Amino acid sequence: MDYFPYGKILREFIKTSEKYVTTRHERDTETGLDYRGARFYDSDVARFLSLDPAAAEYPSLSDYCYVAGNPVLFIDLDGKNVESTHLDKDGNVITVINDGDVGVYQHGDNADGSKPTESMIKKRQETYSSTSANGVKIGETQHWDEFVKPETGKPLYGHKILVGQNYDGKIAELHKQAEGMNLKDIGQESKPGKSFDIKSHDGYKNTGALLNGKYVTIRSAGNFLAGYNSQGGTLLGVSISFETFQKLAGALHIESSNGGRLSKWEMADIVLLGSTSTLSDPSKFVAPTWGENMYQYRMSKAGWEFGNKKP
Repeated sequence: MDYFPYGKILREFIKTSEKYVTTRHERDTETGLDYRGARFYDSDVARFLSLDPAAAEYPSLSDYCYVAGNPVLFIDLDGKNVESTHLDKDGNVITVINDGDVGVYQHGDNADGSKPTESMIKKRQETYSSTSANGVKIGETQHWDEFVKPETGKPLYGHKILVGQNYDGKIAELHKQAEGMNLKDIGQESKPGKSFDIKSHDGYKNTGALLNGKYVTIRSAGNFLAGYNSQGGTLLGVSISFETFQKLAGALHIESSNGGRLSKWEMADIVLLGSTSTLSDPSKFVAPTWGENMYQYRMSKAGWEFGNKKP
């Protein structure tokens, strides 16, 4: 068979009952739709028929589009997410590629003993017609851009994934320490170099590891811990919601980014009134992140929700 770029059949040389067609996904013979894991795809109109479950992570794209509108370069293996992460044999990040795969792949040294480069990985994807680039899959990331720096959009070169290791035990240990503390004290201990700043602990700087079965950065683990520790806590004697927690995080980020500090009166306004009128840049104080970035928001929310589920 030959196909149009978005998967519609151009012509068949031999009539066949083969149902695993373009990109080897199953095509329903009655509807003509492809089953792509998370969603059904219509190759006639080059659209998925339901919302992308990861749509909030890349708001610039249509919730129904296929491979960011570029089927010549990319494929979508499961109807969601858009990047694979590649490591050398020591776990160092080589690159993160926009290719429709959230897998994490590890690659051995080249025949001459050198380490694979970003360009080599991309070339191997073409050679092997696989997003794995002939690497060994060691797991998956929770989010498509987990090992991409949110401030620059570039892969986290210099980060090392601790293959097979996890942050779960350390998270549980630090959360145990936070039990019974109020949010002011938790906030103090979450500052750089303090006990809840997990990235400052020995052996964790610039690393990645498993958290609840998915590979995350140590930065994400810290954001998860912040949400987990804060869930159920009180500030000024008041129990707060996740939205209030996020407003406080966003306001702190806005002020620190502008070289200032969030005053206790501004904190009180946010906790008691839901807002404050004295921020240095109030235009950034908008839902859902309230001045923080999505990278922080999604993992702190995951930690908060994890705490909600605990007995």
